[in-house]
Amino acid sequence: MLRNANQLRSTITEIARQEGFAVNDRKSTLTTRAGSQRVCGVVVNQHTNMARADYDTLKATIHNAVRHGPASQNRAGVPDFRAHLIGRIAWVEQLHPEHGEKLRRQFNHIDWDRDA
Repeated sequence: MLRNANQLRSTITEIARQEGFAVNDRKSTLTTRAGSQRVCGVVVNQHTNMARADYDTLKATIHNAVRHGPASQNRAGVPDFRAHLIGRIAWVEQLHPEHGEKLRRQFNHIDWDRDA
């Protein structure tokens, strides 16, 4: 596979060109099964999933919001932090329902009145 990488890249670029598209080489990578294959931030190796580091960060944010209050985790000053977290959880639910369900259960324990 790796021996033919340049030929594969050329073939894909030509097909894209014939279809009216252009491949941006700076944004394109060729990865094997051994690497994390991502499309638009979604890991697509065996099944769709979010990157482990992103999941762990979201899980920690929700966990800390339960323990220390949601304001302690809104470091970026998101105006509607609750909606922001719900949106991120919904995205996880679309990619990996079991992980999303765990996050939503944990989210339901956040005391949103704690910082009011």
